[in-house]
Order: sequence, then C-alpha cells, then structure tokens
Amino acid sequence: TMDPPIISSRAYDLSATNYILSQHFINPTDQLELIFKSKQFYLYRNHRAWPYYYFADRVEYIGTYKDLYDAEQGVAYLWKGDNKIILPPHSSDQERQLELVKFEYGSVEFKYASDKPEFLVMADSWHPNWHASVNGEDISIFKTNGVLKGVLLPPGEGEVHFFFDNTPYRPGIWITGLAWILFILGWSWCSFKWRERY
Repeated sequence: TMDPPIISSRAYDLSATNYILSQHFINPTDQLELIFKSKQFYLYRNHRAWPYYYFADRVEYIGTYKDLYDAEQGVAYLWKGDNKIILPPHSSDQERQLELVKFEYGSVEFKYASDKPEFLVMADSWHPNWHASVNGEDISIFKTNGVLKGVLLPPGEGEVHFFFDNTPYRPGIWITGLAWILFILGWSWCSFKWRERY
C-alpha cells in the first residue's frame, strides 16, 4: 500500500511469497510478472520466491538480519549461538524425498526419505509454542532464515509432524467464553425487566 510500493525486498523471497498484490502498477521485471489486473488491484508473480519447504544443501550462521541480504537459495541460515549443525556433502546420485502430506491450522506433516541427515526448512513463522516430532519422537525446532522454522532430521525414512501447542491460551479462551455467556444472560435479564416495567 506504500507509494511507491516496496517490490524488491529479500523478505519476499525468503518467506516464499509467490504473489504480490498492489494497488499501484509496477513495471514488470525478470523478478515480477504481471498475471492479473483490474481497476482495484494488480497481481504479480514473484519468480525469485524460495520454496515453501526444502532440504537445505548446507547450514550457515548469521549474527544480524542484515546477513540475510545476500542469502543463497537452498541454504539454511541459523543464528550464531545455536547448536552447530554440519550436514554431510550431498552427491548427485543421493536419493532425497520430501512430500507435504498434511497442512492444517496448527498442524503440518511431511514424509521424507534420505540416506543422510537432512535439515528441513519451512517458510512458516517460528514461535516457542511450535513443536516437532519425527516418527513420534520429539525434536528441536531451530529459528531459521531469521524468523522461520527448521528441523534436523535423522537419516532413513520417517514422518515429520509440526504442531502448535495452544494449551497456554486455553484459560483465556474459557474466560472469554464465560464472559460472553454472562453478558448475554445479563442483557436478557435486563431486557426482560425493562419489558415488565414498561
């Protein structure tokens, strides 16, 4: 919505932003392709967008967000101070399979197969309430590419499950629900009394 609009941010690429919606016309480039236009908006495809999920070819470490300006596609960027992860080099004949099998609110599942350890990056925001498991065993989630999620997977075949733990928010949900019930009951009682009086 800015004028002129921001169209070349690396954040679009890193966060797998495939489409950009703009109120303003943007001259198409090698990066941006105009795919739809109307009187209200213009829709562009971002050809530099990274995949929504991928196996990293290698892991590097960053100290600030500025270090991501020259980020290379296919690399996982972790924060300095995290546990050191060294991936073995990949050969062209290595079999690496990754399939998204479930995508729901608060739950994402993958199937994978590889004869070496892999680092899976998903372009979804990191939050401390997200948890992950491989074949039912808990694994750590790393803050990857600045603010996204990444996990280290053991060699072999398996199912990766990301799930959001909303337990800390449940008391607030119950309190809000109870407050609405009390409000409706109180409003109904006041309406009934007002009708009796007038």
